[in-house]
Amino acid sequence: IGINGDTNNAFTGALTNAFYISSDDPHNGPIQFGTKGNDRITILNDDNTFVGVGRTNPKYLLHAAGDIASDAGITAAGNIFAGGGITADTVKVESELILGGNIILPDEGHIGGGDGQDRIVFDINGNHIDVNTNIVRINSKLEHLGDDNTHLDFDTTDSIKLTAGGNEFIHGTAT
Repeated sequence: IGINGDTNNAFTGALTNAFYISSDDPHNGPIQFGTKGNDRITILNDDNTFVGVGRTNPKYLLHAAGDIASDAGITAAGNIFAGGGITADTVKVESELILGGNIILPDEGHIGGGDGQDRIVFDINGNHIDVNTNIVRINSKLEHLGDDNTHLDFDTTDSIKLTAGGNEFIHGTAT
């Protein structure tokens, strides 16, 4: 513990006239801060210098044991992994959004393009989805919800089949 009068005097990156706590000895353990008899912050003394908030064994550069809040925004130059979900008024994705689970929307949700125009509007109370685009791509089947026997199939390239109530009405293949 000390006060550093010269920049980088106590350790690399130290600020001028800054109060510092340092554990330079490689045999020293981590640095911990606690209140009311509980660990609150742990800084590991290893090559990674992981910091745990409410964690004594952090696995990331900053590893919190609970929720993290921001009154402004959160900016990430890399990936964001959300095992429990993301709750936000707005989520802006600059490049690519890959989902491994569900998108849960309130009564109405919007997915827009870079021009600010809505491309897909989910109106849960109105029981409809509006798609505002020139092309809707479907991999294989468009099925009536609650009726497995009514669907529009795109079995293979240049093939379409319309089935209702289990009866095939149209089956065409381009020749």
